[in-house]
Amino acid sequence: AEFLNDDAADVRVAAVLALSRLGVQDSSTAIAKLLEDPDEHVRNEATLALGRLGSKAHAAGIAERLRDDSDEVRSSAVFVLGHLGAKEQGPRIAKMLQDQDFQTCHFALHALGRLGAKDQIPEIAEFLADPDSVARGSAAMALAWLEARDKAPVIVTLLTDSTPYDRQGAVLALGRLGVKEDEDVLKALGF
Repeated sequence: AEFLNDDAADVRVAAVLALSRLGVQDSSTAIAKLLEDPDEHVRNEATLALGRLGSKAHAAGIAERLRDDSDEVRSSAVFVLGHLGAKEQGPRIAKMLQDQDFQTCHFALHALGRLGAKDQIPEIAEFLADPDSVARGSAAMALAWLEARDKAPVIVTLLTDSTPYDRQGAVLALGRLGVKEDEDVLKALGF
């Protein structure tokens, strides 16, 4: 663990990466201290490492990174909180839907869906009309995880979009929603 305190940020990053990939659970507390590191790459890798280690006990510390100056650190924090199933962080993650960073917002949509944040369905559904195709596809998947079957007609409209991400998200979402009894959906899917 001495390399976690090395003067060189690259060495600290490497140490965090090695410990988490080796699955050294005892290192999670030491890694969590690096969430406050002055180097954004160290903070980012510490965030991701705690996710790899499944360190839900450190979810509150990871959630503090949602206010990080670094887009990369914020997006990693949102991703990891969703991965850890940190439902108690749902309200903080919901605020990230307004983040100026595209990837942070994208991961917030996924995280809210995975966390079962049904109270966020109206906000998530707004992204079905977003100008960005990744946001639309991510919103469709989040709504599917949230079992928002009433949004299926809007999701169907993404099937005719020109971008593959929209179409893929819509097809996967409709399959997950299990709306096979809806003839309009089946027709839109080509059946």
